[in-house]
Amino acid sequence: MSVPLFDDITSSWDMTGLDVPLLLEAYRYWLSKTGDRPWPLRSSIEPTEIPRLLPYLFLIEVPQIGPPMRYRVRLVGTAFRPFFGTDITGHEVREEEVSPDRAQFCIDWREILQRGTPRWARIRQRVRGEQAERDGIAAARFTGLVMPLSRDGTAADMLLGATVYDPV
Repeated sequence: MSVPLFDDITSSWDMTGLDVPLLLEAYRYWLSKTGDRPWPLRSSIEPTEIPRLLPYLFLIEVPQIGPPMRYRVRLVGTAFRPFFGTDITGHEVREEEVSPDRAQFCIDWREILQRGTPRWARIRQRVRGEQAERDGIAAARFTGLVMPLSRDGTAADMLLGATVYDPV
């Protein structure tokens, strides 16, 4: 049976619906770093404080606030490798070049930056990559949380995310 790239999508700005312990831990960490700001400074995120979360984290820099938007993957945890088939650290995403089936990611990221608030989502996604093929994984249910960060405190210009998945 062919699995669409995405289906069974749930997305919310309301953190009370987030029910994944690891993502709740990431959210509480993010909240603890906000201080009196609407979002934490990137410099306040200290990986040594959250070693359990590291395999599931990603950090996206926004070198161009658009339109069009540009994003650069600064960090991606090891838990993502089976689905990308490689380390995508350093990969650049240009909003105008994203395929239609991936455009929703850019729309969500832009909206998170504009609103300056976290968002979580749960989707079923077809997966690629040699390891996923070897393991016989055709699709997985991903639950992810994306939270804004700021380099200088004046605007949300980075994204910190965490994602967990279960093969389906």
